[in-house]
Amino acid sequence: MTRSYLLLPILLVSFILSSINASAEQVPALGEAQWAGLRAGQAVLLGEEDGYVTGAILLDQDPAQVWTLLSDPEEAPKFIKDMVSSKVLSTDTQSVVVAQKVKVAGFSSCSYSVRYLPNHTKDKMEFKLEEGRIKSMSGSWTLHTTSDDQTLLVYKLQLDAGFFAPQSFVKRSMRKKIPETLLALRSEMDRRY
Repeated sequence: MTRSYLLLPILLVSFILSSINASAEQVPALGEAQWAGLRAGQAVLLGEEDGYVTGAILLDQDPAQVWTLLSDPEEAPKFIKDMVSSKVLSTDTQSVVVAQKVKVAGFSSCSYSVRYLPNHTKDKMEFKLEEGRIKSMSGSWTLHTTSDDQTLLVYKLQLDAGFFAPQSFVKRSMRKKIPETLLALRSEMDRRY
C-alpha cells in the first residue's frame, strides 16, 4: 500500500487535536506583525473564520520536500507530540484514508479516521473526518512559495468535539496546538534536510 498522500490534522488538540504556491494560490495577505513573527521563526496564528482556526510558519525547505512529509501520515507519531498512531487504511486515485489515535488531555485517547484529498499540483491537501468519536473535523495544509524562496505553510483546522467539550475549550486548545504542530513540523523538516 502506498503511503504517498497525507499527514496531519492529526492534532486533535490536547483534547482531540492534536497552503505551496505552485501557481494556483497566491501568498495570503498578512499583516506586518504577522510577517515579522514568521521571519523571526515563530508559528503565527492568522485568525479565525467560519469555525476554522488558521496558523502559518515559514520553512527553509522547498515545497516538494514539505509535501513529502505531509504526504506520509505514518511518520506523524514520530514528531507530533500527542499523536499516538497513524496508519493508512486505504488509497485510491483521489484520496487516502488514515486511522489516527491522539492523546486527549494527556491521559485519555481518541481514535478517528480522516480522508485526505491532495491536489494534483501538490500545493494543497484538504482533509475531513470519515468517522470517529468526534462530531466534525476538516481543514487543509496549503503551501506557498514566498518571494525569497521560502515555503509558507498554512494550516487551517475546524474541529467540533461534540459532547466531549465545549466549543470554546476546543477553540482555545486549537489556538495552542496549531502553533505547536507547525513548530514540530519545522523541527522535523530541519532534522531531515
